[in-house]
Amino acid sequence: MKMTNAMMEFLSEIRSIESVERISELEIGSDELGNRLIDLYYESDNLRTRELITLLLKRAGFVWLRKLITRDTNPAAAPDGTFASLEDFISMIAANDAVSSERKSG
Repeated sequence: MKMTNAMMEFLSEIRSIESVERISELEIGSDELGNRLIDLYYESDNLRTRELITLLLKRAGFVWLRKLITRDTNPAAAPDGTFASLEDFISMIAANDAVSSERKSG
């Protein structure tokens, strides 16, 4: 996972909210950090922590957001190519929409 300045700010806020024990578990490499944040999301009762983790992993990309949703903490595969973004997937929603298809043909 490539960390941006915004993601670092989210991580900093998470560190200010969570306990010392949990903070020390976040002192790891960025790819391992993503998996640890997924674990922390499901361990924490703090809604702000969960919101920040969601925002951080959303910025990290579709792969990390999928891992959060599915509780997948297996090592992330390093992409060899370019994957579709979340916006690309959202733009494809209309492709399966019967009403949208009718408007184009009518």
